[in-house]
Amino acid sequence: MVITKIERLPKSPVLYNLYSEESLLFAVTEDTLTHFNLQKGIELTDEELETIFDYDRVRRCVHQAFRYLSRRNHFEAELKRKLFSKGFKAEIISKALEYLKEKKYLDDQKLTAQFVREAIKLKHYGPMLLKKKLFERGVNSEEIEIRLNEFYPFEKQEEIAGELVRKKLKSLPENLGVKKRNQKIAAFLQQKGFGWDVINALLRELPAE
Repeated sequence: MVITKIERLPKSPVLYNLYSEESLLFAVTEDTLTHFNLQKGIELTDEELETIFDYDRVRRCVHQAFRYLSRRNHFEAELKRKLFSKGFKAEIISKALEYLKEKKYLDDQKLTAQFVREAIKLKHYGPMLLKKKLFERGVNSEEIEIRLNEFYPFEKQEEIAGELVRKKLKSLPENLGVKKRNQKIAAFLQQKGFGWDVINALLRELPAE
């Protein structure tokens, strides 16, 4: 099959229609045009056309991924969901994600570590809330446990929860009884994602009166 015309799409400066005789074959990106050195008069087999088509779909998928990544870092699973919602097929998404990982644009391990550090420092999340947030983003449980063990040992949990307790105590009425005080502190720390081992340890440190 001979390429008889290559025409830039009027509404897109980076897309080109490929024609054979008067029939439109398909549109490709400028990247694809350059990669395969496509020119008028070149003859291509059906296999070669299929290779070009597949390459172009992967490049489009990569470009869409870059649009998402330019706004913020994404975990692999959430990026995959967004690309799928844009109509890309699973095998195309898989190839695009492999390219992004190979080029270090996508790195779940690095991003998980960053997420955990920032959530501890800036938001004072407890480990259970951290796990929930990471699960929602598609991070596997093994990776979550590795990063929590690395950055959030029990002593660090006590330190962060202790800061929260000191701030919470300032907002509670002075005449509040010990039982109600402890209930409010416990509920507050549970909401922030801390376990009972940390909560009980901190409650034991509070004055009994």
